[in-house]
Amino acid sequence: MKRAIFTAITKSYLPYARVLAGSLRRFGNDPLSVVVLDDYAGHIDPASEPFHVLGLRDVLPETLRAMVFYYTPSSCAARSGPSCTGT
Repeated sequence: MKRAIFTAITKSYLPYARVLAGSLRRFGNDPLSVVVLDDYAGHIDPASEPFHVLGLRDVLPETLRAMVFYYTPSSCAARSGPSCTGT
């Protein structure tokens, strides 16, 4: 059974996502998807990253995207999980 692994970050946590991707490659073959919670245009080149880059509009319905304005980044990341997993 193939697993899908994801994490949600702000662009300031990008180095940690790269380390996570390297660890996953070293110890398994599970693909990593990274949901970037803030605007990453000009900061991240999705084609050069060792994981699949997603933005908020890729995973959250429009009605929930406003949460980035009233939650801290860590709270927003925690609350985006159910939308990413379909639960």
